[in-house]
Amino acid sequence: PCHLEVTDKGKYIVNYLSGNIVKMGEKIVTHKGNGIHPTRQEAPHTHYVTTSPDKKYILCTDLGLDKIFVYTMNLEKVSEVDAPKGHGPRHLIFSDDGKMCFVANELESTVTAFQYNDGKLEAVDTVSCLPNDFIVNSTASAIRFSDGFVYVSNRGHNSIAVMQFVNNKLRFIKSIDCSGDFPRDFQIVGDYFISTNEKSNDVSVIDKKSLKLIDIVKNIKSPVCVIYHKISK
Repeated sequence: PCHLEVTDKGKYIVNYLSGNIVKMGEKIVTHKGNGIHPTRQEAPHTHYVTTSPDKKYILCTDLGLDKIFVYTMNLEKVSEVDAPKGHGPRHLIFSDDGKMCFVANELESTVTAFQYNDGKLEAVDTVSCLPNDFIVNSTASAIRFSDGFVYVSNRGHNSIAVMQFVNNKLRFIKSIDCSGDFPRDFQIVGDYFISTNEKSNDVSVIDKKSLKLIDIVKNIKSPVCVIYHKISK
């Protein structure tokens, strides 16, 4: 199991090694095929599942097939769309108005922008989320959207990329040092980034405006995910 989505219509799980998507207790859909990467795309690898902004569909990324699938709530296929070959779509996020979908492609550290309309996606642009002069291996991981900007964590470059989508084009703006090794996940909480750094066993808090490290919590073994919940007093 890799990722979970809970809705009032059911609980949905994607299993990376099995290459399937499951509606718990009701249905299993298994993908078939392979991509072009010799070791990471030898088979389907479903990686992420989420609900569409209109709450009508379930979306699933398949890193092994370079595809994003759209299903009904009963897992009947509505559509599918290709990501760039060999890029390996991992996670996705929607813009606030629900009209754009941004996909983090793990294998090539890129982001693809898709227009979304009633269960269908159309690719409009793909750009790297790494600086041009970076040549060491790095893989894209988590992706967030906030205040009109797209943010992506880079494992290897150990950064959070800042991007903007204007006039149907994605533009890489800058990289933010995550102050740790292998940022598997991050969240934007108010004026701060909270980054889970899997290989350095710590969680860093970075000021969104000054980009300075505010705090770091050490000795957290292999942190891979962070969520935020505001507690009402």
